[in-house]
Amino acid sequence: MLCCIAALVGISACNDAPGPVGSELVPTDSLTLKTITNDSLLLIASSVVGQFTPKMATDLAFTSSNAPFFIGAARVSGGDEFTAAAYIRYQIPIRNDSIRRVDFMSLTEREILDAQLFVRPSTFVIGDTVSKFSPFRVYELRQRWYNDSITRTSTIPSPQSLISQPFVAQYAQPSSSFAGQVLFDAGPVLSRKRPLAILNKSMIVRWIKADTTMWKDSIFGLAFVPRISPVSSAAQVAFGFEESTYIVVRYRRTQDSTDNFLTITEDAQATITSSPLPRNSSNNEIIIQGGIALRSSLNFDIRTIPTLSTIHQAELVLPIDTVRSLISTRGLPQSVQLSFSASDNQFTQDPAVRVSATGVLNTTTGTARYIFTSGSNTSPNMNALIQQLIKKGGQGQLLLHLTPQIVSNNSGAIQVFRSDEEQTLSRIVFRRLRESTDPAFRPRLTITYSLRPR
Repeated sequence: MLCCIAALVGISACNDAPGPVGSELVPTDSLTLKTITNDSLLLIASSVVGQFTPKMATDLAFTSSNAPFFIGAARVSGGDEFTAAAYIRYQIPIRNDSIRRVDFMSLTEREILDAQLFVRPSTFVIGDTVSKFSPFRVYELRQRWYNDSITRTSTIPSPQSLISQPFVAQYAQPSSSFAGQVLFDAGPVLSRKRPLAILNKSMIVRWIKADTTMWKDSIFGLAFVPRISPVSSAAQVAFGFEESTYIVVRYRRTQDSTDNFLTITEDAQATITSSPLPRNSSNNEIIIQGGIALRSSLNFDIRTIPTLSTIHQAELVLPIDTVRSLISTRGLPQSVQLSFSASDNQFTQDPAVRVSATGVLNTTTGTARYIFTSGSNTSPNMNALIQQLIKKGGQGQLLLHLTPQIVSNNSGAIQVFRSDEEQTLSRIVFRRLRESTDPAFRPRLTITYSLRPR
């Protein structure tokens, strides 16, 4: 009986009553538990928004890549606009130069009956998903945008500095551009290859006639550039495109009795994104966005927890500002992570401890949030992160980001795993640190701990 009373007295010493999160981790002995939250303590002191450099979505040029690429533009909070263009490099259609010289050196533009560029819109749409209007033009690239000696480049210039005029194809009027389809759509029925007519037959002839050396030195591929002005005909949405693009050329030489077909396949691609940094004058913004590798650095201060403490449960809840956020038709990205910032750059990840969140969207109330918890189903979890933070003196910068790209070497071949930091353009704007006096409308960190017996 006395032991029970002592246990109750010990537990009543908590600052707040322990919540249900991680309750299976709370001991049943007479340890004195304490729970702290940022309702009354400044556990998350500040936050700042910035970009990872180089931008992960703009410096990728992987050979024979089937990763998605994006084209379009969308308005973000504050009236700013982000745009997404794409570069596509193609393989030489006939690798034997002798065969090419015999079959195609006399080929003329008149003998090219038509050339079609095939793309496949995916179920990814972000921005004005009601009108789904995203006109773009296709230009030939006049300069190299990739580096043959490495699998990724460090920087890629904007399309305006590389493209040649005039455009070779376009998607301008939805009623006439894609085989009678009125608009691109996010539905699976319309997720199929669509042809774009290539208007510049002289480019096609030049490509087909180019030998291996000329192809490497002067054929750099195509740029897909959204129209962002004038406003009346500007892109209002960004689309994702799946699989590889390819060009089908139909021709008939003088000596031919029937039509011939030649396919030019894609070799590499990259999405080129551009967006101004969010206005962060209040120094409490928390924003992440794929495509432009936008991340937030959170300054944690839990020095109130003694060094020799055991963390029993920890939970970080980040409510989403659904009005200011831009969520794609694929819903909330499920790869939001929290990790330590590298010592040399607060927006660069230190992979030692990385914790994943669970996204929760309530379609009835229209509210959404991400939860980092100490539940036993995740490893590592928030307990490990908080314990590591205590070892560092109770202060540290934690980086909120989408899962970064991972490259591994498997039997001499480079395996590329694309992540939400590249495969989505969704911008997640979280509630500000001190936006409201109501805890339900601001980030909430809850930690339950006990002192270790001496």
